[in-house]
Amino acid sequence: MKKGLVVLVLSVFLAGGAFASPLQPFQLSAGGGIMFDMGINELDVNLATQTIASHFVNNTHFGAWGFLDITFAQLSMAFMGGPSTIGFSTPAILDEPAFSYNLGGSFVALDFSLLGKLPFVVGRQRNSAIFPLLGIGYNLVLSATYDDESVDTPSDLSTFRLQFGLGADFGLSETMFIRTSLLGAYRFAPRYIRDIVGEVEQVPFLSTDTSGWGVTFKIGLGFRL
Repeated sequence: MKKGLVVLVLSVFLAGGAFASPLQPFQLSAGGGIMFDMGINELDVNLATQTIASHFVNNTHFGAWGFLDITFAQLSMAFMGGPSTIGFSTPAILDEPAFSYNLGGSFVALDFSLLGKLPFVVGRQRNSAIFPLLGIGYNLVLSATYDDESVDTPSDLSTFRLQFGLGADFGLSETMFIRTSLLGAYRFAPRYIRDIVGEVEQVPFLSTDTSGWGVTFKIGLGFRL
């Protein structure tokens, strides 16, 4: 069994070597394109083990992004906007029916990210690569409107994120390539949610749970400098 395991592991590495060569040499590149991003932050208010109220902020982004890449790191910035919804709901409790209330609107934001990457060249040519991505991001909301009313402090909806995923470069020539990436994210609660948490936790017997997640897809044209 041990010999079989060794053979299996060696086979996997040899098969991988047929498609991926060692890391790329130092390379500076830049480019940009279009992107899609969506995410939600949630807050549950609990009495003992029962959730008695929920809040959420749900955003969908469309926009343009640009990047500067130095082999093992990618710095990017994006300008985006799209629909946004703030919601509140309570489940049916005793004789009280379930209740929900949503405010629809839109927003404009800047998005910044710094991602570490570990590129592996694909095939014999060195102009295509795949790479895992891991890093941080910050979505700065510049303006937001709900039910035709502008938010006085839109930055209260801004979020800090931990991002992870996979990217790929598809070479078009020695200097030009298409870059794509698909990222998941853990979204920390924005100030809007944290303020509600602060108020709830002053009430005896109540507790809170916060969560946030998101996904981002980017595609663009890059140039090796």
